[in-house]
Amino acid sequence: MVISGEEHEQMPEPVRERLRALKDAPGSVIVVGSMNADYTVTTKRLPKPGETVNGGAMKVLPGGKGANQASAAARLGVNVQLLGAVVDDKIRIRRNRKK
Repeated sequence: MVISGEEHEQMPEPVRERLRALKDAPGSVIVVGSMNADYTVTTKRLPKPGETVNGGAMKVLPGGKGANQASAAARLGVNVQLLGAVVDDKIRIRRNRKK
C-alpha cells in the first residue's frame, strides 16, 4: 500500500514515527487496521428465511479486519507489525461491574 503525503500528514505523530522506522525493514508487513472483539454463536444448522434457531454459548474472540490480516501473514512466517487504536471496551467494563 502506498500512502500519499496528505494521508501521511493526517496520521498521528506516533504512527508516522513507527511507519518511518519500519519502512525499510526487509520482509516485513505493516497492517494499519481494526482490532475488535468478535461475538460468535454456533448453530446446528442455518435458519430458513424468517426462522429463528437456537444457538450455543456465545464466545468472544479476537477479530477485526486488520488483526485478521496480520494474523494470517504471521502464520505464513512474515514479520508483521499491527497498528491500530485501542479503546475502552464498554461492554466488558459494564459486565465486570455487575460481579
